[in-house]
Amino acid sequence: MLHLSQGKEVNQYKLEKYEKTVFSTVNDEARRLDLPVHTLFRISNDIEKDVSEEANRGGFDLLLIGIGQSIYEGTVLAVF
Repeated sequence: MLHLSQGKEVNQYKLEKYEKTVFSTVNDEARRLDLPVHTLFRISNDIEKDVSEEANRGGFDLLLIGIGQSIYEGTVLAVF
């Protein structure tokens, strides 16, 4: 699991705690299912480029991408 955060959005002094929080649900579920999971957390100034590079380097069969907050959150468009 790859998690990239923009440098300006993360408090540099609390990175370790933030990383644990980000992956806690995934790690808990992986333990419950007895599945291995590899996590990678990075600060990025060019998220699109970093996702593309990591996906190409990893040789993955599937890439799921999520976004932290939708620009439509809180509007009628968020329902669709």
